[in-house]
Amino acid sequence: LDKHSGKIHKNTFVISNENVSKSRAILFHAGNNGGNTEGCIMPGGAVSNGSIKAGTSGTKMAELKTFIKSEGASNVKFIIKVLYIFKRRHP
Repeated sequence: LDKHSGKIHKNTFVISNENVSKSRAILFHAGNNGGNTEGCIMPGGAVSNGSIKAGTSGTKMAELKTFIKSEGASNVKFIIKVLYIFKRRHP
């Protein structure tokens, strides 16, 4: 993670690694639904009807910023794990 401040999202963080450049601008920022992002990561405290419950994203983003600042952005690693859950449909 690195600090980022752009035209739209100020005082946030950009995610990058050896395969994903900073210029891709994958950010952590607050938002409530897919209309608030174009490939970024929006933290939230709860989900309702497929969207982040209103009012929880800003709170979780503030918590995330506090944590990252306390540890130092270069010391925080963002790890994505894929979990597939298959649900059987009953006739």
